[in-house]
Formats: sequence, structure tokens, C-alpha cells
Amino acid sequence: MSTDDLRSTVRAPVAELLEGRSLDYAVAALSALMIAGVAADFRAHAQGISFAEEGFFTPEHTFFYSMFLGIAAVLLAATYRNRRAGADWVDAVPAGYGWGIVGVALFGLAGVGDLGWHTAFGFEESVEALTSPTHLGLGAGAALFLGSPLRSALRRADDLRGIELAPAIVSASLVLTVLALFSAYVNPLTNAGLMPTYERASAAALGAMIVYPALLTGVALTMVRRFKLPFGAIAAVLVPSAVASTLMSGRFELVLAALAAGLVGDAVAAASRPSIENPRALRTFCALVPATFAATYFLVYELAEGVAWTVHVWTGAIVLAGASGLLLSYAVLPTATESMKP
Repeated sequence: MSTDDLRSTVRAPVAELLEGRSLDYAVAALSALMIAGVAADFRAHAQGISFAEEGFFTPEHTFFYSMFLGIAAVLLAATYRNRRAGADWVDAVPAGYGWGIVGVALFGLAGVGDLGWHTAFGFEESVEALTSPTHLGLGAGAALFLGSPLRSALRRADDLRGIELAPAIVSASLVLTVLALFSAYVNPLTNAGLMPTYERASAAALGAMIVYPALLTGVALTMVRRFKLPFGAIAAVLVPSAVASTLMSGRFELVLAALAAGLVGDAVAAASRPSIENPRALRTFCALVPATFAATYFLVYELAEGVAWTVHVWTGAIVLAGASGLLLSYAVLPTATESMKP
């Protein structure tokens, strides 16, 4: 075998990895590993790790930045390959990955900035880790490139079935996880401590019971509108973010709320196919997913230690959660597009 033949043999599988569904699988796999590292880093922040003593390059930071570099390398290699094939730099970016390239650049700049921020102002603690500008830049950049396999799949939604949807499902779940982690101060899975006293519950916890279920519903709605999902896909999207959220509170039993919401969403999707053409099913989906999350959350909490809220508050929280999802459906599908029938 000649040297040129040997190079061609080696390049063939590499080339296949850098295009189409193979690229989606590769980015989704690296992204899942990266977010596992990010979740571990959030847990370290929540447990009060002394970054001043351990420095910036903790095991968690080293791991998730390494995975980020892997994602960046794959995206840049795919773009460069297309460029060498004759495309200009804009067209060389794989379909659905344009914002992903922007996200990689933003994340990289924010990462360098984060090191400088820590040097100048010290390390963040508690809610500071969710609001520092460099961390917000990291979160925004991550959301952009983590969503790339989903955007890629959305471009060819009619061609995807079954296991072919796996990268899109993983991508949607990881974007939701980033949103859930960065909104931890209004996340009832992370802030389970908001529940025990009525006084603390009144504002903050009620807000959490509206915001977080709405996040779940928004991501689930994106998936159910565009894909013919196999049963269990919605649960697969919702549960990982719940697991990541409960890493900080240690209340892993509350993951059952996300699981129940996902399974109800799967059941509604399987029975009625929510869509623009089927608005009643779409609105039912949007109302039941967050309401199921809230109802299951309270049930699990009651079984574990008892809900201190009065019946007026916890029943109202379930209604408000469902209402937040229902209102979201009207943003996606205004009444004017529906039939005039009631």
C-alpha cells in the first residue's frame, strides 16, 4: 500500500466523523461529558470549596475545559475540512453549527476573562457564581454550542426517526441543564430549603415553582413540535437537568417530579401529537407538563418530610405552574391562528 493510499484510509473515518449525523453524535457526546464536569463544579461551589486555596485549575475546571477544547477542535476541524473542499469560510461552517462557532468563541473569551476576574476580585461564593459577568458569558456561550446538534436536527426534522434523534434529545437536555443551573436561585430542585417555612415560601419559592417548570415546558415544546418523538424522549430531555440541579441540594428524590412531568408529556405527545395543526393538544401539553411537575414535587416532599405550606399556597402553586405553561403556548401559537370554535 502506497503512502497516499494509507493516508486516504486513515482520513476516511475522520472525514465521516466531521459531517452530518456523525458530527452531531460526536458533539453531543463531548457536550454531555463537559456538562457533567460543569455540574460537578457547581456542586463544588455550593459546598463551599476554597478556590482561593485550590486555585483556578481544580479537577472540575480542568475536566470541563478539556471537554470544551475537544468540542472546539471538532467544530473547527469540520469547518476547515469544508473550507479546503472549496467553500468560503461562512458556508464552510456545518449546517446548524453557525451559532455553535459563536458560542465556542464566546466561551473561550469568557474562560480567559474568568481567570482574570478571579485574580482581580477573588472567587465567587453561592449566588455570586451565578451572576458574575464572566460566568454568565460562559453559560451563554455553552448554551449556543450545546444547542448545535439540536439546531442541526431541526434542519432535517422530517428525516429523523427513533435513535437518529438521540443527539437532538441530548442537546436539548444539556441546554436545559445550563438554564437550570444558572437559574438555581429560582430552581425548586436546588433550593429545596425554601419549602420548610411558610414565610420564606411566599415569594421566592412560588416564583421558583413558576419559572423552572416553564423552562422545562419551553424546551419540551421545542422538541414535540418539530419531531415525532419515541415514547420516553421528553422524560430523557427533562431528567438530566433535574439530576444536575439536585446535586447541589442532595434531594435526589425530587428528580421524580421531572420524571413524572416527562412521562406525562410523552403520553400526551403519543396520544394527540401536539402541533400547530392541533392547538388543543399543544395547549394541553403545555399546561400538563409543568402542573405535573409541581404536583409531583409537592407529593414527594410531603412523603419525605411534610409540606409546611398551607393548602391555599401549594394548590395555588400547582395552578400557577400549569398557567405558566399554558401562557407559553399562546406565545408559540396565538389565538388568531386557531379555529374560531371554542
